[in-house]
Amino acid sequence: MEKSRFESEFIGEYSPYREKIEWANYWWDEAFSPSTGRILLIGDSSSRFYRRTVADKLNCAVDFLGTSSTITDPIFQKELEMFFAVEEYHYDLIHMQIGVHGIVPEGEQNLLEDYPNYYEFYERDYRRLILYLMGKCNRLVLATITPVIVWKQIKNPFFSRVYARLHRKSLENIDERFDEGIRIRNEILKKIANEYNIPVNDLYSAMSTGEGKHLRHIDHIHYERAAKDFFAGRLIQYYRSNQE
Repeated sequence: MEKSRFESEFIGEYSPYREKIEWANYWWDEAFSPSTGRILLIGDSSSRFYRRTVADKLNCAVDFLGTSSTITDPIFQKELEMFFAVEEYHYDLIHMQIGVHGIVPEGEQNLLEDYPNYYEFYERDYRRLILYLMGKCNRLVLATITPVIVWKQIKNPFFSRVYARLHRKSLENIDERFDEGIRIRNEILKKIANEYNIPVNDLYSAMSTGEGKHLRHIDHIHYERAAKDFFAGRLIQYYRSNQE
């Protein structure tokens, strides 16, 4: 397959697995200066959360391609091509963390009942995406999806959040409805990263059992402001190690 082209051939009824609102968010930082040394983050609101922190710490332009689309959706292909149609910006590193938006809240069982071979398509399209991005930048880092949680102990959502602010992490449980899909997607990521010798920023492990496990969620996906430095710091480590 040509590296300059990314196409998904997944055929199915997309609408049940699209969100009520699908969105895309493009950022070209320091847009007046198409300089070298740029970093591109590909992801969703989780990546956007620490984009500015990375830019400030490295004093460089950090662009962002944000989307809620899953890679097996034709919308994603169009968003990708639209972003890279702006050709004057070149990247020293692309850091990508995608996948959580494609997981249906009802769980993987419902998805696989409708599309038994879904993860064959997902793996194929993820591999095609990597080949496409390798044509845009020769330094990639792939980040795993972070844990999705549910609040426990207190039934009222408002009071559970109040309690969580007083008792850090005390109300967080892994949301099993999402976790199976997250783990499958993360394993596919690691498999493909190993095939192409691409570094893996294992944020799932870091946030569940590693050095970031003390950082708490402010909702079921997103983290408190203190996590910005943690996420940015890990990305910067990969950026600097790739320079050596």
